[in-house]
Amino acid sequence: MALIKCFDASEQIPSAAPSGCEACLGYIGGKALHVWTLPEWQRFGNLIQFPCWVADFGEDPGKQGSQAAEAAAKLGWHAHRAIVLDMEAVNNPAFLSAWAAEVKKAKFTPVWYGSRASS
Repeated sequence: MALIKCFDASEQIPSAAPSGCEACLGYIGGKALHVWTLPEWQRFGNLIQFPCWVADFGEDPGKQGSQAAEAAAKLGWHAHRAIVLDMEAVNNPAFLSAWAAEVKKAKFTPVWYGSRASS
């Protein structure tokens, strides 16, 4: 199995990718500290790009799934692209399922991201 090196940036978006990175994970909404702008995404157009939605557990997960798909579409991404749900250390299968159902309905691929504490 070949792994690729990826970076993410929740506040300070670097002017260039860290050495050896082939992918970036940027934020498109939810409780993200900073939602990446189109120019920030374009800065890393040579990399594999993973849009990420930060879960807001105080809000409706289905609505957030729809909002994540809308945000990705507004950035010009199309069906089957992965949209990552950042849940950090929370393990909430009901939230994840409701969010993922809406992302799938919009023809994107839902991906769960969290720390090892959530597995």
